[in-house]
Amino acid sequence: MASPLSTAKRIKNAVHFAVQGPGQLTVVWKRRGTGWLVNHLDRPTVPKAPKKLLIEDLAWRTEQHGEKPLAQEYGQPGAKRSPAQVRSSPVMGDVFAWLAEHRRPQTVVEFGSAFGFSGMYWLSGLEAAGAGHLYSFEINPIWGEIAKSNLSRIGTRFTLTMGSFEDHVDKVVPHPIDIAFVDGIHTYEWVMAQYGILKRKVAPGAILLFDDIDFPTGRMYECWEEIAAGSDVLAACELNKHVGVIELG
Repeated sequence: MASPLSTAKRIKNAVHFAVQGPGQLTVVWKRRGTGWLVNHLDRPTVPKAPKKLLIEDLAWRTEQHGEKPLAQEYGQPGAKRSPAQVRSSPVMGDVFAWLAEHRRPQTVVEFGSAFGFSGMYWLSGLEAAGAGHLYSFEINPIWGEIAKSNLSRIGTRFTLTMGSFEDHVDKVVPHPIDIAFVDGIHTYEWVMAQYGILKRKVAPGAILLFDDIDFPTGRMYECWEEIAAGSDVLAACELNKHVGVIELG
């Protein structure tokens, strides 16, 4: 059982993120066409996610367990990461929840799940909307089990698959994809291959988000610029210089 002091610290941390005002959002447009994104996302703030206090409480609890091994696919034997090192920011989580609640997608896909922080935000939006389903993929079974536990505290509208998106999407996801969050291995080759698969699986007007476009290695920004400039992209923008978002025509 947690001590009164540690419990107070945990609650204080969670409340800090949950009661703060609307999160500041910097939107830089790479392509400004017509469509849902331009009409809804051109805003300086984003409302707090449903269940934000619970999400950040679970995030704090997860962080206390320390670093966990990195998946071997990353090619860094013995490397570990803490949840805080790989998580989406609370403000970006608000964006995910807002998209899920107000866009009302039937199918949201994210890969990878990591420790479930971004997934909890997506799921909180789906639960608030009372519709839709999150399909999450994680290649690291240690991380995936933690993510599954966290997600189960937020809602039931999710399926977490232990394995890669590439190998399992055809078997797991029954409907065209309305929103996808690409947050796996951050290299040009990996993301372009995943984008190619996504384009064959998405619904008309799908919204795709690419995390860590500012990643310092792996040609990630080059990858993002090429995707944003595609002829099938209706609109493209950067959120807080960190997440790239496109709406397909």
